[in-house]
Amino acid sequence: QDRLQGVSQRRLIHRPRPRSMPAVAMPLRPTRRPLWRGLAVAAAGGSLLSGFSLPAWVAPPARSAASNAGEMPAALDSEGLSRRAGVAALLAVGSVAAVQPEAAHALAGTYNVEPFDRGDAEWGPNGRMKTRPPKPDANPYIAALQKKSWEMEPAIRTRLYLKAADQKFGSLAPRFFVRWNDDPYKFDVLEESNLREANKLGKILIDAQLSDESMEMTVFIYPNKEAQDYVAKNIGAIDFLEVPDELKKNLEVMKANKFGQQPIATAVPAQQ
Repeated sequence: QDRLQGVSQRRLIHRPRPRSMPAVAMPLRPTRRPLWRGLAVAAAGGSLLSGFSLPAWVAPPARSAASNAGEMPAALDSEGLSRRAGVAALLAVGSVAAVQPEAAHALAGTYNVEPFDRGDAEWGPNGRMKTRPPKPDANPYIAALQKKSWEMEPAIRTRLYLKAADQKFGSLAPRFFVRWNDDPYKFDVLEESNLREANKLGKILIDAQLSDESMEMTVFIYPNKEAQDYVAKNIGAIDFLEVPDELKKNLEVMKANKFGQQPIATAVPAQQ
């Protein structure tokens, strides 16, 4: 009886229930997209870097008629295709070839395409500029991408020079390069207000060859000599830029050395 009474007394003792632990929001693990999907997007014309320096009031260039007609992919038809996107296209092709045993032999050939190297665009005593095209790959599709990449290489080198020159201005106000109509190596530097006025009058166009979204680079060009003279006389440029002679000569050497042919020109030696 005493035992039962003790049990009943213990049951009557109030024991608070343990408080539940507050809910803690655990960080969600980011979903990883397969690498080949991102590369395929870049190969299809998407950019690997976000952002674009194109003003909102300037309409982007229209797609070419050949691209709209489906004669060739937009990524290959556009002159603004960056080397990063070209290399991504090759990597995307390599990932597909890895799944197909009959195309696995093409993987080794992708290394014939030299990857994007900012140091290749340097000049000076320690500069190294490669002016010889890569060896054509045995795979015809990869060789076609190599050819397109090499044809775009002079424009890529010019973009890198303009990118470096833009940083040297050291101004928070945006600056825009407008390429001369009669000299591809000379540029006027316009402020946004001047560029707006020139755009409103139809005196400038987007330079599809030098503009590249992945590099956040938008370059303009005068449609004709008359527009160039009008801007110089009535609107005015705040500065002038010209590609250095050494870089200019090396770019001409690259244009002379055609892909798939024996190089006929050599690089200009750096001045000591």
